[in-house]
Amino acid sequence: MNTRQEIDLSTYKRRGMLEIFSKKLIPFVSTSSNIDITRFRKSVKENNLRFFASICFALSKVANEIPQFRHRIIDNKLYEYSSIDPGYTVLLPDNEFSFCSTKHSTDFPTFYANVLKDTRDVLSDKDESNGDNNHQFYITSVPWFSFTSLTHPYDPVNGTIPIIALGKYFEENGSYKMPVGLQIHHGVMDGYHMGLFYEKLQKMLDEPSWLIK
Repeated sequence: MNTRQEIDLSTYKRRGMLEIFSKKLIPFVSTSSNIDITRFRKSVKENNLRFFASICFALSKVANEIPQFRHRIIDNKLYEYSSIDPGYTVLLPDNEFSFCSTKHSTDFPTFYANVLKDTRDVLSDKDESNGDNNHQFYITSVPWFSFTSLTHPYDPVNGTIPIIALGKYFEENGSYKMPVGLQIHHGVMDGYHMGLFYEKLQKMLDEPSWLIK
C-alpha cells in the first residue's frame, strides 16, 4: 500500500528552494544521459527476458531508493510516500497507446510477472484514465529514435511526479548506449538527485545478476 506522511516544512531543509521554484511558471527541469546497457542487454537476451519489463524493475528500485523521488506537493503541502509505483505507456496494435501501472516490488520475479500481466490487460482494455497519480512515477518509451533532450507536458496536479523517458538504444565503440531522460520538479529535487539516479541506475545495469529468475 502506498501510504504517505506529511513533511514538516518548519524543519524541511529545502523549504527555501521549494517556495522559490513552486512559484515558477515552469518549475521543472529536464535532462538526458546515455546509459551503458551492454551487460544488461546481454543478460536479458541470455535469460530470454523482456527488455522493458526488466529495465522497469531497475527504474522502480532506483526511484524508490531516493527519498526525493517519493516527495509530492499536494494542496500546498509536502508529502513523502512510503513507495511509488511505475506508471508507463503501452503501445497498442493500432499504434495508439494505453496507460498502465504495476505495483512496486523489490522481488524481481514477482515484479516481472506483474508487468507482463498488467501489459496484457491493457491490450484488451485500454486505460486512458488521468486522475491523481501522485503514488506513481512515470516512464515513457520512444524506441523509434534516440534523443539528447526531451520535455514532457506539465500538469500542476501531478507536477511533482518524476518522468523518465527511454529512447532507442544504439551501438558506440562496441558498447550499447540508451538515452534516458529525466524530468523532475525543481522544488523537491535538483541536479544532485538527478545525478544520483543515473549513478544508481548505471550500477544496476552494470551488475545484472538480479535478472536471473
